[in-house]
Amino acid sequence: MVFTPESWQKQLKGDAYRPKDGGPAPAVLLIHGDGRLGDDGRWQMGAIARKLARRGYYVFNITYRMAPDWQYPAPLLDAREALAWMRANSEKEGLDPERIGTFGYSAGGYVASLVAMKGDGNIKAVVAGAAPSDLTYYSEGELIRGFLGGTLGEIPELFHDASPVNHVRSNSPPVYLYHGEKDLLVHPDHSREMLVELEKYRVPHEIRWIPGRGHVSAFILPAGATDAAIDFLDRYLK
Repeated sequence: MVFTPESWQKQLKGDAYRPKDGGPAPAVLLIHGDGRLGDDGRWQMGAIARKLARRGYYVFNITYRMAPDWQYPAPLLDAREALAWMRANSEKEGLDPERIGTFGYSAGGYVASLVAMKGDGNIKAVVAGAAPSDLTYYSEGELIRGFLGGTLGEIPELFHDASPVNHVRSNSPPVYLYHGEKDLLVHPDHSREMLVELEKYRVPHEIRWIPGRGHVSAFILPAGATDAAIDFLDRYLK
């Protein structure tokens, strides 16, 4: 279903997964990774969406505007719009608008973290798998230069604003991180840096390292990390 208004620059879709039990159910905004796949990227999160629904969650699995076709803050604005849609349709959809978490992997984890850390939507919990948290790590990369519209030397303020790690505060929602120890695409230092900030501000958190896994293999074979993530959500959304 389309969750953006007709005036939006691009019509964006989301798939709803509903629990068997009646609502209002706690809800999860689910966000796929690989910011270059296009609308079909939602299929990546299907297994996680079904698992969440079986555990009693209403799930809205969305796509968003992605690099290199769209620049920051397009994904952030899209996630905000999806949250607004969930709240506006909460009674019809059978979800509790006061118990919403975000869950994403890779680029999706970035969006899930950013929309929560920037204080949007009253998010109650975040799950971020292998999520870029500090875009300065990619200061020389073509994709991030295109996404932000310049280099770190040219637009340092925008690199700072677009990095979730810089928005952690004492009132940030609880965060669950998971990351493959052998990730070469999104280096584990992203999660380590986020962990430092979460500890600094005493934000409730948990981290799960996946031994021997790279970026893709940690997503496909998470070694129980996603089950533990749902347990984490249970503690804050149920």
